Amino acid sequence: MLKPLKSLTLAYLGTCACVFGQVRRPSASGSDQNLWLIILVVLVIVLLSAKSKKRSRYIPVKSKRLATAKFHQEFYRKNPNGKIRKGGFEFDHKHPFSKGGSNDPDNIQVLPKRENRRKGNKTP
Repeated sequence: MLKPLKSLTLAYLGTCACVFGQVRRPSASGSDQNLWLIILVVLVIVLLSAKSKKRSRYIPVKSKRLATAKFHQEFYRKNPNGKIRKGGFEFDHKHPFSKGGSNDPDNIQVLPKRENRRKGNKTP
């Protein structure tokens, strides 16, 4: 199964190269075929690696700490004697991650769970 695919690919690459006048059509010798196969493999690897770059939704610890510190400062400035409920807060992206927002500390905020779920992927 590999041999027909190899010859078809080599013929296609050779035709494309001849159309653009870059190189001559590869001959039937083994060294030319090996060279074209190597070029094809490198091209496929480059294309696959370019498409597989996926952004991570992981929020770094530094961003979490800075967002938490900012939240505490704002909360105690507004409510000097207030108490914070434990477990009822989530980290949120001000500019939604789904719309290109980053995990930078400036884009992360702490919100109550209910408010975060209500906000969804909207920008405030």
